[in-house]
Amino acid sequence: MTERDPRLRVVIAMIIAVAFLMEQLDSTIIITAIPDMAVSTLSYADMPAERLSRATSLGGVLQQLSVSLGVSMGAMLLGLISFESHVLTPERFHEAFLLMAAIPLLSIPGFLYLRPEDGAQVSQHERRSR
Repeated sequence: MTERDPRLRVVIAMIIAVAFLMEQLDSTIIITAIPDMAVSTLSYADMPAERLSRATSLGGVLQQLSVSLGVSMGAMLLGLISFESHVLTPERFHEAFLLMAAIPLLSIPGFLYLRPEDGAQVSQHERRSR
């Protein structure tokens, strides 16, 4: 694109519009939603079209169950942390939140098994041969 290319004006306008939109959104929504969308997209990348409906339905149910499990685990951790004192203080909540924040880190080894060609159908990116 050159400076006189009309597409450049559209691209600049889109970047500015997205910047204004992102400014209005809560940063935690952006930080959590974008990786979740990427992982969800990769989850269905190699799914045959005739099974996609069932797969997304099952995926939605599993997401809801994982949210319920997360709330239950948070409550359990909070109970275990404050077991002896029987007093819920902000410090106890901080400890429980910190432990809960560490749990997703357990999924990192699973991403190490991804191959370079995984998700190529979704991104339509072709690996160049050297």
